[in-house]
Amino acid sequence: MTSPTRCAASCTGSPARSAGRPTYDGRGEPELRAALGSPRHLRLRERLERLTAEPPWTDLAAPSAREVAPARLRKEMKRFRRRAEAAAAADDAAVALHSARKAAKRLRYAAEAVEPVGGKAARRLVRDARRVTSRLGELQDTMVSRSELLGLARAADAGGGEPTFVCGRLHAREEARAERVASAYEGSDAVGALHAGTKKARTAVRTSG
Repeated sequence: MTSPTRCAASCTGSPARSAGRPTYDGRGEPELRAALGSPRHLRLRERLERLTAEPPWTDLAAPSAREVAPARLRKEMKRFRRRAEAAAAADDAAVALHSARKAAKRLRYAAEAVEPVGGKAARRLVRDARRVTSRLGELQDTMVSRSELLGLARAADAGGGEPTFVCGRLHAREEARAERVASAYEGSDAVGALHAGTKKARTAVRTSG
C-alpha cells in the first residue's frame, strides 16, 4: 500500500521525507560538480582571491574609522531628522513616512558598520533605529491598507451596490492600529532618542582604543 507521504510527494512534486527531513537522492549533484569544476568557476575564484589579497583601495579608504565614522553617523542622523520633521507636516504622509523610514534604515546601517569600534553605544543605536524603522513601516502599511480598502468599497458600490460592510470594518481596524502605532512613535520621541544615541555612538568611535 502506498504511504500517504509518498502519495503526497508524487502528487505535488515535493521531495519525499525521511525522518522528518527532505531527501533529494543526489538530484542536481552532477550538475553542481560540473559547475564547480568548470573553467568559469575557477576563473571566478582566482579573481576573488586576487581581490581579497590586493583590494583596489582608493584615497577615500586612507582615513581611519575614528576619523570617518562619526561624521557619517552625524550626516545620517541629520537626514533622518529632516525627513521625520517633513513627514510630520506632509500632506502625502505615506510617501513622507516612507522617506523617513529609509533615512532611519540608513542610520541603522551606518551604526552597524561601526559596531566593531563603537561597541555598546553603536549596538544600542542599531536597536533604536530598527525600532523606529519598524514603527514607521507599520504606519505606512496602515495608510496603504486604508487607501486600498476605500478603493475596494467605492468599486463595490459603483458596481451594483454590493455590500461594503466588511471593508468598513477592516478600515476601522486599520485606523485603530494606526492610532496605536502613531501614539507609540510619538511617545518615543524618535528624533530625540536617535540623536542622543548617535551622539553616544560618535563619542564611542572617537575614543575607541
